[in-house]
Amino acid sequence: MSVVMIDLSPMTVSQRRTVKLERLVLEHLKVKPGGRIEVDLLANGCCVLRGARTGDIRDLLGILAGVPRGREGAVSIEEMNETIAKGWAGEP
Repeated sequence: MSVVMIDLSPMTVSQRRTVKLERLVLEHLKVKPGGRIEVDLLANGCCVLRGARTGDIRDLLGILAGVPRGREGAVSIEEMNETIAKGWAGEP
């Protein structure tokens, strides 16, 4: 996982305790208007934001149907990880 630092303007908390996130942040999180964001609070006073995961484990049923067993249908760990990451990101 690579880390890219982008210096954004500080965001202000409103009287209603809301924060308006910049478009760049929302695009990076792959969150659209009305979407949900998950927050993990860390012990050092920081937090981690991520677009809420969607889907259900039952969506995986039948995913391997028709895949031949053995070497011809073998998939590398890297290919599995890429596919899993795309699925969590909501990409086809």
